[in-house]
Parts: sequence; structure tokens; C-alpha cells
Amino acid sequence: MSSAPRTRTVRLLIRIAISGFALVLFAMHIAGKPRYELIDRIENYLYDVRIRMTMPGTVDDRIVIVDIDEASQAELGQWPWPRNTLAAIIDRLFDDYGIRVLGLDALFAEAEETSAERVLADLAASELGQDPAVQEELGRLRESLDSNYRFAESLIARDVVTGFVFKDFLGSNEPEATGTLPAPLIHAADISNLSVPFIAAAGYAGNLPELQENAVAGGFLIRR
Repeated sequence: MSSAPRTRTVRLLIRIAISGFALVLFAMHIAGKPRYELIDRIENYLYDVRIRMTMPGTVDDRIVIVDIDEASQAELGQWPWPRNTLAAIIDRLFDDYGIRVLGLDALFAEAEETSAERVLADLAASELGQDPAVQEELGRLRESLDSNYRFAESLIARDVVTGFVFKDFLGSNEPEATGTLPAPLIHAADISNLSVPFIAAAGYAGNLPELQENAVAGGFLIRR
């Protein structure tokens, strides 16, 4: 065999070897044995590029952001707003504006305690609060003043998506978990045969159980 055909054969074998190596590498990555972080990064980058190149250059008028800005705080007061106010806003958005889905870009991990509820608690602990008639009236007032219940009730039968946070780290005396997470879309048992690079979290912050139970789903917020 002359040198020219021999050179072409060697080049062909090298190309086949490189292609075969790349094919095996990607096959192992897809199978997750092992999974290469560099390939994941390249894939995510190319996906972002493709989305930016194919997305429309106009604003989608189907999506509206209800912003908690200076103007709204000047009218409704400093954030956080009372849960009754939030419930009224949700009612207005669904009943008057006819929105289909609402995403809450905020956490509600703790119950709101109003000054009126504190007064009722003090009254219930007093001597007057031992009277059965007073106890009955206090119970009625407590239910009507329960802003957390009013807020949770506004989510019923509506497509509301709450937010939750996975914590990368825990600060000093910070609890590992607060609130409740939404139900998982995929259970671990359903993907036990796959190797998926899930985020390893040190803890999470979710919403009050009654809020999450009435929400249709939950979305992950990035903690900054």
C-alpha cells in the first residue's frame, strides 16, 4: 500500500475512534454511569441559547406581573400586607379580571397574628373569658378575624401556584425546615433506576399547611 492510501486509512481510523469514543461517552452520560457535569453545563448553555434565539421578541400580553412596588405600598401600606388584603387581591384577580393562573412569588411560612387576635386571646385567658356565652362569642369573633383562614380560603378551587425555597446552607440557629412543601410531581420510587443530578439542599422553607393544601402546585424560588 502506498503512503497516500495508508495515510487516508489512518485518518479514517482516527475519525472512527474519536467518533466512537464520543458516542460511548455520551451514552454513558445519558445512562448516568457516570454523569459528567461538563456535558450538563454545555447542554444547559446550548438550551438557553436555543430558547433566546427562538423566543418571540415581543411581550406576551397573556402574562401580567402584579408588582409590589412603591406605588402599591403607598396605597396599601408597607410589605408584608395583611392576609385579608392578599385574599381580597386574589378574589379581585380571579373574579373581576378572570385570570386563569396566579403564581405567588413570596413565602408564607408563618401564621399572621393580628392585634385583634391578641386582644381576643387575652380576653379568653381572663376571668370574663370563662363565661360560656363569652367563650361562644369569642370563638365566633376569632373565626371571623382569622386572616390566615381567609387567605387560605381564597385559594380554594383556583389555580394558584405557591413558592418555596430549598436552602443551600443554614445560618446560625436557622431551622432546617419551615412550612410545608407541595406534593412531588415525581416520586423517588418511580425513577429509582435513573441517576439524576438532583439539587442537594440543606433545608427548605415552604408555606403554611392550609395554604399549600389549597394551592394547585408549588414553584421553586431561588434564595439570594
